Amino acid sequence: MIAFLFSPLSLATSEPLNGTFALRENLPIQIRHPLGVAWATADTVAEWLVLGQQDGETVTWTVQLCSLSTPARFGAETVYPETLLRSVPSRVRVGQLTDGGVFFSGPLVEVLGEGDEDEDGNPGVSITVRIPVGEGQVFVRQKATMTYRGALSGEVLRGEVDYSAEQELFGATTWWLKVPVKQRPAGPGTFELHPIAGSSCADVAGVW
Repeated sequence: MIAFLFSPLSLATSEPLNGTFALRENLPIQIRHPLGVAWATADTVAEWLVLGQQDGETVTWTVQLCSLSTPARFGAETVYPETLLRSVPSRVRVGQLTDGGVFFSGPLVEVLGEGDEDEDGNPGVSITVRIPVGEGQVFVRQKATMTYRGALSGEVLRGEVDYSAEQELFGATTWWLKVPVKQRPAGPGTFELHPIAGSSCADVAGVW
């Protein structure tokens, strides 16, 4: 059960989640060192362009991925190529916003890499991994499960995300990437939804 640090406000308009928005998610996951027993937490940051439609208490988001980043862990840096970002299809997420401004959505399940989505001839999607002595690519299918709980504060919707992820490794370009990486939940993440005047990923990037 989420404990908000702010109180939901009365809605300034009857349907405040109509329009175009920037969504930023901080999604923590614990990953295990492929050659040992140590675990580390990494917060993947995803930024989305959102077209919001509200009908009564029902909210529908059509989201398009703009950027994705994960901090380096165990000396390995994860790089998401532009071809991957451009290949991610838009998603539809449905939630509820009460008259008191409390938001809930989920659990939502989204899969990336069901086929050769980035059309590079490799199964799944291709992600680049860099270490001090070189780099390689892994070909993976990723499944994410998310539940959102939040509240409106002015025009901004903020809250927490219960997040878990699974990754299936199809192959890799170098031997040291062929060991599957184990993952486990690391507690709730956070999200923020801000209204924007524009309708592009450049407008999303300008919010933060």
